[in-house]
Amino acid sequence: MNYSATLFGIEIGFWPALAFLSLLLFGGSLILLGVVEGLHNKQGVLKAWSGMRESKLYSRFRIFFPQLCFFFGIAFSIAALADITRTYVVVSDVYATNRLFIDIDNSSSMYNFGGGPPIHCTDTGLKRDYPRIFNACRALFNIVDATEKYAKTKGAGNQDQIGLLRFGLHSFVEIYGTTDYERVRKRTRELNWRDSRTGIMTEIHLALWDLIQVALQRNFRGEKGVVALDEEDRLTIARSLYPEGRSVRYHVPSILRTKLEAMRADLRDTAFIFLTDAYEGQFDSRLDKSPVSLVKMMQLAEFLELPVYVISIYADHEVVRKLAERTGSGPLKGNNRGAFYLLKGEKNYEDIDVIVEKILSTRFRVVSTRSELLRKSYTTLFAFLAICFVSAGLILSLSSFGRKITKGGIT
Repeated sequence: MNYSATLFGIEIGFWPALAFLSLLLFGGSLILLGVVEGLHNKQGVLKAWSGMRESKLYSRFRIFFPQLCFFFGIAFSIAALADITRTYVVVSDVYATNRLFIDIDNSSSMYNFGGGPPIHCTDTGLKRDYPRIFNACRALFNIVDATEKYAKTKGAGNQDQIGLLRFGLHSFVEIYGTTDYERVRKRTRELNWRDSRTGIMTEIHLALWDLIQVALQRNFRGEKGVVALDEEDRLTIARSLYPEGRSVRYHVPSILRTKLEAMRADLRDTAFIFLTDAYEGQFDSRLDKSPVSLVKMMQLAEFLELPVYVISIYADHEVVRKLAERTGSGPLKGNNRGAFYLLKGEKNYEDIDVIVEKILSTRFRVVSTRSELLRKSYTTLFAFLAICFVSAGLILSLSSFGRKITKGGIT
């Protein structure tokens, strides 16, 4: 912080102002001491009839203390009238705000293809019996905890949202974007990993399409400050994503190009996180599968500068890896780009923590610094002190403070 001060409306350096005020008070003190000494000598003459010259310590104190109170009262009155103000600059960081949409694979391979009772993240023995589910639950809880901690560092009014989806044969939304982190935790604890609604397949391309639609909900609702989209726009985007072969590069519909380019700013706070145990053949078969091409959707994310992070529990996939790395913005493999992470063994639980931390470190960041000029006035404080000292001086002068009755009179 940088400091300065104002005296009588003139802004000067803080420390020179302090030195000037100290010098002023010191000079006033010397003058007052001379006056008080003269008054003391005069009192000694006037009270000579008492037979006792005013030379004792308590008598000197009785005369000097009210005068000292008046002096400080005058000094603080002058300081209040001078309107001494401290000026300082506060430099603060501006943090990124995020919307994290997480889509978790709920296909039957996550629970070893077996039937039985519901499986929850809080089950005992989950780590031993269903390590893939344990990893997914661990990742979800880590993301929620880290997001809540990050939001608190920014203070009130900073909204970091978490949305949760699940997919198998079908994809559906568990929670739209929310800042109620306890609600996300509760929903995670309640997830039934044998939920029959998801089906047993791994339709990752349909899951990505649902993620895109959820991320664009505020655009479809026409919220203030974002690019508005209507149902015809949604259908136009869907038609542009129809499979035409892996080698066919995605082309943005010309009728929507201007809108989609403007939407990059809307999606600057948004990121997708996939967690899947798909094997290589499942990735291959969904790259160009109707009704929406996975390749084209990843290229649409690239155009929108929307990062996509894939956490693979089981298998690497070169094509999906390269597509993910091109999503987002900035230099390739930079902090604002998406990524593909392969877990180092489905029972390597520490590695899932490292992966989540890597992803969140790119999202939880300082985007700029802000300088704010602030002023603090001492007028109120000095006025209060002036009143206190003047009042004390008057009370002591009018009272019998320090006096006693003697045979010769009052001393």
